[in-house]
Amino acid sequence: MMSFLTLLLIDVTLMGCGAILWYMPRLMQHQTLFWVTVAPEFRASMDAKHMAQRFRQRILAGTTLAVVLGSVAALADIAWLLPVSVILLTAIGVQAYIAEWHAARAFQTVAPMAKTASLRSPQDVPPAPWSTVFALVPLAAAAALLRWRWQSIPALFPAHWDAQGRVNRWVHKTPFQVYFPVILGVVIVLFQWLLLALVRWGARTPASSERQKNWHFMTEIVGAASWLIAIVFSGIALTPLLAQPLPWVIGLVLLSVVTLILALLWISVRAARARTEDPDRTPYEAWIFGILYFNRTDPALFVANRTGIGYTLNFAHRVSWLLVAGPLVVTLLLIVIVHATS
Repeated sequence: MMSFLTLLLIDVTLMGCGAILWYMPRLMQHQTLFWVTVAPEFRASMDAKHMAQRFRQRILAGTTLAVVLGSVAALADIAWLLPVSVILLTAIGVQAYIAEWHAARAFQTVAPMAKTASLRSPQDVPPAPWSTVFALVPLAAAAALLRWRWQSIPALFPAHWDAQGRVNRWVHKTPFQVYFPVILGVVIVLFQWLLLALVRWGARTPASSERQKNWHFMTEIVGAASWLIAIVFSGIALTPLLAQPLPWVIGLVLLSVVTLILALLWISVRAARARTEDPDRTPYEAWIFGILYFNRTDPALFVANRTGIGYTLNFAHRVSWLLVAGPLVVTLLLIVIVHATS
């Protein structure tokens, strides 16, 4: 049977995802509701409040059902229920969003369009923060400790566990297998830093005040995520040195999940309070379901997300598909290498 920490990890993760979805209506820009352009005063109307209330009721019901299924999966050792709970919460969230997106379209207005926009970042937008790269420090420390304690690592050590906490994959003591979590952590952290630099170069946001706010909160989120990823992968890398690694891994991941959820909620609350009146200058018809941006006439690689936090790709830009396919190809290659060398 799964340990109490595993049960706690499942429930906290599902409830955290539900909490972020529940708060989503507050994150939308002043002139949008469920990613539909509306009059600014409409956000305070009863119709808008009813939409947000219906959305949150569905999210609350979906989160409750997902937590129940996740708990049953843990307590009754029914492993297949765990992915079902995640899929269920995702499906209910998507259905709730689409339903209110359709409802909000009845109140759609046309936003003013910008005639010009700079593709390069203005001087008032700082570069990608080096604090993200500094997240490599714990990974370097973990690598140094593994090198120092190399003789203490057993010839065969566990690398993966099933839903019941049983080891289902063992690997041999090789430099690649031992240092693989460190390598993966370094790749993810560097990719996030490079992505920030690319966003700063290729994003378009006509309103400078909105750009500053958006960039500030985005760098906070990426910085926090980079440090948490580095700490998690550093901790996982040390499991060959532990006699009972599973409680360590679960506890570390649980702490990281809780910290990340709290950080996201804290940043989201601050972002909602700092929301400006700058209008969204992208054409509404270029947004697919209000989320995916596809505009062949827009040379920008990134545009500001309609939530007001972060950026999204312009999928009409050829480079966007390289950015989507690149990480997937690298991940598949790493999986193939791991299985080939295990």
